[in-house]
Amino acid sequence: MYTIVYKKHDKTSLVDEDGCFTVEAGEELHGKNVLADGNNKVLDMLGSNVLHQELFEHSYPYDWRTDKPVIIRASRQWFIATEKIKERALSLLEDIEMSPPRYKQDMSGLLRGRPYWCISRQRAWGVPIPDKENEPAFGIDLLRYWAAYNYQDNQVSLGPSILKKHNTRLLKISKVLRYLVGNIHDLDSSDKLVEYTQLLPQDKYMLHFLYQFSLKTTSAYENYEFARVLNRTENFIDELSSFYCHVTKDRLLCSEKYSVSRLSALTVFWYLTDTLLHTLAPITPHIAEGTYSSLPIIQGERSVFKSGWFKCDPSWNNPGISEVMEIVLGLREKFYYALDNNSQAKEFDVVIHTSSPLRNCMKVFQPEGYPSCTSPLNEVFQAAVTTVLGKPPPILPDDSQIVSGKWPFKHKDGTSKEEPYTLVILPAENHKCPRCYRYLAASSTQPCDRCMEVIAGQWADY
Repeated sequence: MYTIVYKKHDKTSLVDEDGCFTVEAGEELHGKNVLADGNNKVLDMLGSNVLHQELFEHSYPYDWRTDKPVIIRASRQWFIATEKIKERALSLLEDIEMSPPRYKQDMSGLLRGRPYWCISRQRAWGVPIPDKENEPAFGIDLLRYWAAYNYQDNQVSLGPSILKKHNTRLLKISKVLRYLVGNIHDLDSSDKLVEYTQLLPQDKYMLHFLYQFSLKTTSAYENYEFARVLNRTENFIDELSSFYCHVTKDRLLCSEKYSVSRLSALTVFWYLTDTLLHTLAPITPHIAEGTYSSLPIIQGERSVFKSGWFKCDPSWNNPGISEVMEIVLGLREKFYYALDNNSQAKEFDVVIHTSSPLRNCMKVFQPEGYPSCTSPLNEVFQAAVTTVLGKPPPILPDDSQIVSGKWPFKHKDGTSKEEPYTLVILPAENHKCPRCYRYLAASSTQPCDRCMEVIAGQWADY
C-alpha cells in the first residue's frame, strides 16, 4: 500500500476567500478587507509602534480578468508524496508514449526531483483573448488554428499581429473552399461522378496528389503533429490554387454543362472538398461543419463529425501519371520562360517535337499528329493550340521562337538518358473568342466553334 496523498500542514489562514480578515484575526479586524479598511485598521492598532508611514508607487500583481489587485493568502493544499511512488512511476512512464517526446523527459525529471507534488488549485483556468477597443475580434476557429500551430512549442506567443498572420492563412483556405463548393453545386446526384478510369490524366494526377496529401496528414494527426497538418494543408492549398484551379477554369466555365470533361473536373473537386473538410474539421470545426452541411449529394448524416474519416481510393495512388506530369510541367516551364512579361500563354500556338520515348510517354496527354485546343496537354500548357509531332515542322515562320533542350528520362529498364525536345512557339493563328477569351475564333466578332456548339446545346435545352 502506498500513501500517496496527504495534507502536510494544518495552518489557519487569517484571510478568507473574499479577501477579508476572519474571526481568528480578532474582533477589531474581523470582516474588514485586507487591502482597504482592514489595512488602515492595522495601522491604527499599531499606533505609536509605527515609526514611519508614507505612500509610494510600486509594482503589484493584478488579475487580468477583473483588473483588480491580487491578494496572496495561505490556503489548504493537497500534495502527492512523490518520493514514495517515484520508482514505480518512473517504471510505468517508460511504457507511455508522449507527444511531443521531450515532454516525457520533462516528466521524468519532475518525478526524480520533487519530493511532493501539489495537485490542488485555486485559480480559474484560461488565457485572455484580445477584445479591447481598437483590437480586432477573432473567432474560435482562428484561435484553434493558432493553438494547433503552437501545440509543441514551449514558448507560445499571442497578440493581434500573430493572429492576423494566421487569419490570412485561414482566409486563403476558406477562399479556395468557397471556390470548390461554388463549382460542385452542379453535382446534384452521385451518378454524375465520373469513374476513375474515365477521368482526364490531369485529373488523375490531382487525385494522386490528394492521395499523397491524405497519407501525410493522417500520419501527422496520429502523431499529434498538428502544426505539420496545417503546414501540409497550406502547401496543398497553394498548389491546388495556383495550378489545378487555374488550368481547369476554362473547362468549368466554357464547356458543356454535363460533358464528361467538365464532370471529370467536378468529380475531382468533390473529392478535394470532402478530404479538405475532414482534414480541417478537428482544428476548425465551425468552418468545416458549416461548409460540409451545404454540400450536394451527401447521403446520410449532414455533419462532417458524423461521417467518419475520409477514405481515398488506393487506385488514386498513381506514380506513373505523376512521372508523366513531371515531364509535361517541365516542358510547360520552358514554354513560359520563353514568353516575355507582357505576353500570355493563350496568345500562342505551340508545336512540340520530341524523341520517341518522350512522345510515347506524353501520348496520354495528347496523341501525335494533330493540333488540339482541348487536349489535356493543351489545358496544362494553357496555350491556344498545341501539336505534338514526331518530326520537326518542315517550314518555320519568321516570327516563330525555338526552344530546344534535353530532358532526363528514365526508361522502363531502369536506365536513364537525356532525350531531346524542341518547342516551336508561334503567335496564335486565330482570333480571340468573345465568349471564352481564347484565341480560337475565325473572327473576332463571333464565338469559336467549341463555344458555338455549347451555345447551340443550351438553346436546344430550352
